[in-house]
Amino acid sequence: MSFKYERFLIEAIEQCNMPKIITCVKHGHNFHLKNNLGQNLLIHLLKQQNYQDPLFEKKRLQIFDFLISHCKLDVHIVDYYNKNLFNWATNLNCTQEALYLLRSYPGDIDILKRDHSGSCSLHYAIEHGNEILVHAIVDYLLQYRIRFDIKDNYNNTPEELASKLGYNHIADYLSEACRSTIFMSREISFLQQRPITDRLKTTATTITTRSKTTLTNRSKVTTATTINRSKTTTANTTNTKINLSILSSLISSPFIFNSAEFYNLFESKIDKAKLITYKINDIILLILEEILNNQSQLSICSYKVC
Repeated sequence: MSFKYERFLIEAIEQCNMPKIITCVKHGHNFHLKNNLGQNLLIHLLKQQNYQDPLFEKKRLQIFDFLISHCKLDVHIVDYYNKNLFNWATNLNCTQEALYLLRSYPGDIDILKRDHSGSCSLHYAIEHGNEILVHAIVDYLLQYRIRFDIKDNYNNTPEELASKLGYNHIADYLSEACRSTIFMSREISFLQQRPITDRLKTTATTITTRSKTTLTNRSKVTTATTINRSKTTTANTTNTKINLSILSSLISSPFIFNSAEFYNLFESKIDKAKLITYKINDIILLILEEILNNQSQLSICSYKVC
């Protein structure tokens, strides 16, 4: 199905034209778009075939690697047919791209994923008679002792399918290889099918990340606590210094005394006020006496005149 947008980019992908694709990267085109079947540009690239150009497959592989490593396209995509990228690589007989995924993502891609037809990547490789892919997939599964007698919707295991299609040498190889495995691939989950080395790496990475995170958080908390304590201590010291300076200034002030000094001061002030009051009273009395004396003398004089 067609893509609705980014026509220039889609044409560059269909032509396997690397210079055009690099130009699209420079101009900020959207490489993460999907068509109405949920397929990204990686699946669309795998669908491009040109049997007349002997270098076409090499160009396609180069662009395939560029889209994954540089443009970070999703290699775990699953479309509406329930096919992942590895299913499409084997279904379209893209040998180099399938081998690229096996080498680059060991254990991260479900190579035995069944689509809506019940077929897995091994069924598709057998349908094309692609011995290179069949051996690569089986060797990968044998390395981790995973059985691959998965049946499609027509009740065919890979071995039975190879026999029906006339690939007897592939059927014999699958029959012999299947005996050396111990787990039924359809009876265990995909996470259990993943390589032990990959699980150990993932677990170690998770533990390391968690320990680093814990240590980082603890160091952050310790550092923050130390900083807060130092800030609090500094603030308390500063406040203490300020309070001491204020107290010293207040103590040296003439308005602040202890209780004895305060009482003595006011007693002396009251005594002085009393003395001044007494003096004023004495002066007033003297003035009044003089006034009275003057009035009496005036009255006597007026009486004599009369």
